[in-house]
Amino acid sequence: MTAADVPFGDKVICSLAGSSTACTDAFDLASHSSATSDCQLTVRSAIDYDAGVTSITCTPVVSLDSGTATPITLDLRISIRNIWDVAPAFTGSPPYTCNVDEEQSAGTALSGCSPAFTDVETGYGDVITCSLT
Repeated sequence: MTAADVPFGDKVICSLAGSSTACTDAFDLASHSSATSDCQLTVRSAIDYDAGVTSITCTPVVSLDSGTATPITLDLRISIRNIWDVAPAFTGSPPYTCNVDEEQSAGTALSGCSPAFTDVETGYGDVITCSLT
């Protein structure tokens, strides 16, 4: 975030004062440097979408160190994107086995040989590709 029209010699002060605990536990907001009017929002601790955290609302406050201007607040809704953070794995223990009767036609599906996967994210266009090596 960048403040505009900052009087010469004033420093921009950025904080999350008045924000929810969810916001202040997850993020920090600080003046980027004393020479600029930038505020930098950074992640304070890991945010876990899979634990149900899909968005966090913060209320940043921007003011001048001289106190000559009314502090500015805004509502900032931060959406948390889900990532595939755990690779899929086969359920059960190897070796994985199945049986097939002799003289089956080409293309016959083997029953009981479809592996199951854990932690497969759905709805994101992800495709599990399997191959025999």
